Amino acid sequence: MQRVTRVRKLFHLLMVLIFLPGLYFNKQLLCLASVCALVLFLVVEAARILRVPPFYQPIGRLYRDFLDSRDSGLVVLTHIYLLIGCSGPLWTSIGQPDLNDLFPLAGIISVGVGDTMASFVGSKYGRLKWKYSDKSVEGTVACACSQLIFIFLLNKFGIISLVGVANGKIVAAVVLTSLLEAFTDQIDNLILPLFMYLLLLI
Repeated sequence: MQRVTRVRKLFHLLMVLIFLPGLYFNKQLLCLASVCALVLFLVVEAARILRVPPFYQPIGRLYRDFLDSRDSGLVVLTHIYLLIGCSGPLWTSIGQPDLNDLFPLAGIISVGVGDTMASFVGSKYGRLKWKYSDKSVEGTVACACSQLIFIFLLNKFGIISLVGVANGKIVAAVVLTSLLEAFTDQIDNLILPLFMYLLLLI
């Protein structure tokens, strides 16, 4: 199970590598591409469920190596949730020039960076568990620190501008999102980006 989790988190990092250049160079094109990718994912999943030959068997074999307990039902949605979680803040930010550069990155920061580091550090070094959660304190600290470092580096190298967003708001959004990652039983690929986005709006 840990191997499956590690492989799945690699896809989170891949989303960062794909989305970050797109957000920097051409948000509109990335928005269109992500919508097309979502449509493709839905078509592929429909072909698998409906057992459309000759596609459903290769698709099923490909999926088998990446499934966990949350994908035990008929429909496999984790990868679709990941795409929506990373793209959602971008979709809602398009056409709103008054929003800071940080808003369309909420999915990449919370899921692509934070959730990935929480999983890696928590599974490898986590010793102290949160009460009422199987997540570790070490993983949560790594989740928050990695997001803050990522934001700092993006700002430092001029990839994003933090003008208009108070540092305290950024820290609060990151810390609260990291705590949500530790305690939620919901689909974190969806809930974390939405939660961070809303916190930044406040």
